[in-house]
Amino acid sequence: ANTARIDKLLKLYPDAKFLYIYRNPVTVFFSTQKFFRNLFPKIWLNPVSNDYIDTMIFDLYHRLMNDYQKHKRLIPEGNLLELRFEDFEKNPCGELKRIYEDLLHENYETLRPVFEAYFESISAYRKNRYKVGKADLDYVLKELKSYMDLYSYSLPADIDT
Repeated sequence: ANTARIDKLLKLYPDAKFLYIYRNPVTVFFSTQKFFRNLFPKIWLNPVSNDYIDTMIFDLYHRLMNDYQKHKRLIPEGNLLELRFEDFEKNPCGELKRIYEDLLHENYETLRPVFEAYFESISAYRKNRYKVGKADLDYVLKELKSYMDLYSYSLPADIDT
């Protein structure tokens, strides 16, 4: 939620630290789509179409990403760490060490046992997979191409066609 508020946060907290975790845009889209399609029927007074939800997701994603790219230059040097989510998944303790040492300038080693115990406790967790028709996938890939290119992503492994 704060990705689009960098300028406002810096006015309140000029030396704020920012951690930007980015993820494959295709996974982000289908995860958000699943969430919204499950949530909205429970809270909206009027039904909306899936096309409307998809258009809203794309609109929000484009605006959020554009705002981030525009305003991240305002963050003082050394106060921003950009982290690839997939790298965090592969090596969570190593990435947490980077966050603590490179961004926060704090000792990570004292917290390592706590984090290791937590990651062990969730080791059985399995991520969602998304079954998507080819036409829908092609549309999503076209819509998100610039972000896929920006962060050097290809089709994620969690998508089945």
